Amino acid sequence: TVRHAETITVAGPRFDDSLCMSCLVCVETCPANCLGMSGPLDSFQPHGFPFLKDEKACIGCGFCAQECPVGAVTMVSPEKV
Repeated sequence: TVRHAETITVAGPRFDDSLCMSCLVCVETCPANCLGMSGPLDSFQPHGFPFLKDEKACIGCGFCAQECPVGAVTMVSPEKV
């Protein structure tokens, strides 16, 4: 499942849950502190999945996508959302 925010006003992250390993790297890397985790789902996804919790705080830097070890985060421009 690929999720994204409905109204991104700057380049923002898109998350691919089928690739995500819930490692928290994207959340911990974000300098704007605008990413969160959805919460525990099960023993295989103990932290849930990342999501854009504050789209207005997102600066579109792409660090989350750059640091994701499995390529589960990509940056999209507003017109692609």
